[in-house]
Amino acid sequence: MQKWEYLHMETAESSVYIIDGERMEEWTDLPLFQVLNRLGDEGWELVSIDFEQAILLPAHLLFKRPR
Repeated sequence: MQKWEYLHMETAESSVYIIDGERMEEWTDLPLFQVLNRLGDEGWELVSIDFEQAILLPAHLLFKRPR
């Protein structure tokens, strides 16, 4: 059976990315598409996105990749 590992990313405000509780300083000011491409290059696939409020921030993105 296929096993997966998961990654949680939160975008707290424009161009701020928090992965599994750690702010990704090296990604500050990168547009979201570049961050998604970097994660894709590491084998991560976006499987879910959720928003806490009607203003769309913060957004929670869930990724998975095979173990």
